[in-house]
Parts: sequence; C-alpha cells; structure tokens
Amino acid sequence: MPASRLAQKADLSSKRVVDRFEPSATAYRVWDASQPGFGLRVAPSGVKSFFVQYRAKGISRRMYLGDTRTLPPALAFKQARAVLTRVDDGHDPLLERQQESVTARATAKARREASTLNDVAEAYLETLRLTKSPKWAVEAKRLYDVHIRPHYGAQKIADIETPHVRSLHQRLHRTPVSANRVRAVFSAILTRAIEDKLRPSGMNPCDPVSPFDEQERERYLSADEWHRFASALREERKALANVPASDTRLAQLDAIILLALTGARKEAITRRRWADVDWNDHVLRVDPAHKGTTKIYLGEAAIDFLREVEAKAKAAQPFVFPGQTRRLGERVVRGKLDQRPRRSAAPISTVRPAWESLLDRARLEDLRPHDLRRSFATVAGDVGLSHHIIGGLLSHVVPGVTGVYAKRTDPALIEAANRVAAEISDRLQLHVRPDHKVLSIRRSK
Repeated sequence: MPASRLAQKADLSSKRVVDRFEPSATAYRVWDASQPGFGLRVAPSGVKSFFVQYRAKGISRRMYLGDTRTLPPALAFKQARAVLTRVDDGHDPLLERQQESVTARATAKARREASTLNDVAEAYLETLRLTKSPKWAVEAKRLYDVHIRPHYGAQKIADIETPHVRSLHQRLHRTPVSANRVRAVFSAILTRAIEDKLRPSGMNPCDPVSPFDEQERERYLSADEWHRFASALREERKALANVPASDTRLAQLDAIILLALTGARKEAITRRRWADVDWNDHVLRVDPAHKGTTKIYLGEAAIDFLREVEAKAKAAQPFVFPGQTRRLGERVVRGKLDQRPRRSAAPISTVRPAWESLLDRARLEDLRPHDLRRSFATVAGDVGLSHHIIGGLLSHVVPGVTGVYAKRTDPALIEAANRVAAEISDRLQLHVRPDHKVLSIRRSK
C-alpha cells in the first residue's frame, strides 16, 4: 500500500468526502482528520467499510462498524466516538462483542434444544392473531393463560405426553365445552411444535384424548317469555326516555330489538352504518362478512323500525347504533368551555347494560343475546317456513351436494323475513305498523 494512502486523512463524517474515494488495485485505508483511530477501508471491489483502531491492555485491535451501504458516515463517526470512549474507560469493545455473540448463539441453541410449552405457545398464538379471527385469537390466549399455562407452561415441550393432556381435560369435565376448547388449543400448540421439529414427528399427544359430548343449547323464548320480554322492553324504553345523549343504553336497546326482528348475530348488527342499509332491496349489508353473513334480510317490520331509529338519529352520525363520542386529550379546567376535538364516531361496543336490565325486568336468568337468534328460527317455524328458507334467513350454508342446485332467491327470503318480522313485532308489541299486514315484495316496492 502506498505511503500516501496510509497517511491520507479526511473528514470521514461527510458523505460527500467518503464518496470521493475510488477503489484501486489494492485495499487502502483513510483516517479521520479529527478523530484518531477512526478510519475507512476502501477495498478493490469498491466496498467502503468504517472501522475503529485502538489498543486494549497492550493489544492492538481493529473493530469494524459497517460499510457505507448500510451505515451513514455521520452515524459511523458517532459510533466510533462511543467505542473509543469505552476504551478510555478500560473496556475492550471488540472482545465484548465477540463474547456477546458467542453467548447469543449458545442461548439460541439451548432454547432450540429445550423449548418449553410457553415458548411454542407464544409463537403459535402470535400466528393465530395474524391468520384467524381476532375474537378467536383472544379466546385461545385466554384459555391457554387460564387453564394450560399454570400447569404445563414451564415444562419442556418434548416432555408433554398424553397423560398430561388427559389429566387437564378431565379436570374440566364440569364444563365440557370449555374442556374441549382447551384441548383444541393444546393440540394446535403441540402440532406447531411437531412442525417446528421441537418434538419428534408422530402422534400428537392430544389425539388419544376423546372430546366430551357437547349438548347443543336449545334456549329460546316461550310464549309466556315473549310476553314478559315485550313488557320489559316497554318499561326499559320509558326508563331511558330522558337519559343524556352520552348514554348508549337506548342504542343498545334498539340493537336488541333489531336482533329479535332479524335473527342476526350480535356483531353483525352492532357495527352497521346507515350506508349499509339498502332500503329498496330490504337488506342490511355486512361488509366485511361476519361468520359467512354478507347480508341480513329485513322484513317490513324491521324496515319500519329502522325508519324510526333513523328519525331519531343525528344527521352527522354514520352508525345505526352509535357509541359514545368522547373528547381527545386531558380534561379542561372546570368552568371553561371544552374545546377539545372529539374522537372519530364509533358504534356501540356492547349491549350488556341494556340486556341485563331487560332480563331483570323480565325475570329471565339464563337468556343470552344469541338466544334471540334461536327464538327467531322458532318463530319462523311457527309461521310455516321450511328449514331451507329458515337457513337462508340465518345465513346457514345449504348442506349436501344438492345445495349447489337448491338456491334461495332474495325475493323468497325477503317475503319470508316479512312474515317472521311481522309475527315477532306482534309478540313484542312494537306497533311499528298499524295493521301489521304482511306485504309481498312486489307490493312493498
């Protein structure tokens, strides 16, 4: 290397200066003019690398910081100064970095060789959050944290065997549905461990554990309960007549009534905007789809009820069932006009307060909002609809190969929705239509 190259000095914190150096037949170094020990190596290939030259305990060391493709000159200058400051304090930065690298590799190897159930579960639940519905991802994490982690979380994944799974499953025998969900989460985590080669390939320890039999819930409103539920609705509406605009219980009550009139799932109803209501086609569009539901068919009674809700709604409110519009930032001093900006409009997040008050008034202890969906199906059967049409109203997939040919048309489903919604409106005594006459889709348009 020419002596002129060795002695050459420049301002290496300047990108313009660094870019000026051209490669030669042999590698050469350039030293920074203001920071002793900070240099730039220019390789014959044109790659330019920053380094720090220092002595620690009488030993000369050269520590590379990075090349100009990823490390800006100004940042390299700061890093070099930090390294040299540590040298002045008695440290050996290069040796420490090498030791940290060895330790990190050893730790990673030990982690691979002795992964615990917690390690695999963490990776699996993160993947679940990205690939499945947010609701199931949250529920799977809850099941793991409550039932699996306390018993086997710290155990090595390779040591989990069928007796461990069976013991946990049988411990939850009083709640068979929950026990089966815990088993499903446990099985998925162990499958992930097998796929990642953290367990020997072969049978999943959960496979020999048979799920408990689950009895399908058949709760729906009886004739007497419809009457009590209707009375509770009237009393609740009177009780909430003068609540402030910030109270969302009226919106919750309206959402519950629409659930009863349509048989829809709660999450498909509570998030809807007015733009989703197709008044001409008598449908409430669900976008994105919720559990296969893309549209909810609206009978005449449901349409009239939505007209009532629309008449009460604020003009600028985009949601059918609006939530609270809180203000952003810290509270202002009392007595002064609150000029903080309001957060974006949002729908109601729950119907629980209004629902629990209804159950208390109606003296119904074991009813859930989803049971209104079963009640809707029961009423649909009472008015003479076939299972095929009821499935269409509830967005159920047509079973069997013949489902390809057994299409359910919108006019037929809307006509069916008219009949069911009119009957439910009568049972709830909503009186949204004076004569409650069921109209055909042709006449209703």
